Amino acid sequence: MDTDFITVEEASAFLHTTPKYLYKLVYSRRIPVYKPLGGRLFFKKSELEELFTNSRQATRDELEERVRVRTAELERANEALRLEL
Repeated sequence: MDTDFITVEEASAFLHTTPKYLYKLVYSRRIPVYKPLGGRLFFKKSELEELFTNSRQATRDELEERVRVRTAELERANEALRLEL
């Protein structure tokens, strides 16, 4: 078997959680899982790492910067519309 696949026990240790919570994530389809022939559950470690990478929360400063940039874009768009009228 490909060494990139890990068991429930290995995945829960990697995610610092319990197997019970991992099963809950699987049941609610919030985490990708492989179940060959309807048997044991396996996870791709690279996909679990990707979940961590993609779940980063922006800082307050980053959010404020996004708001500032978007507000400026909207103001420019509104000004362009006013000029067309």
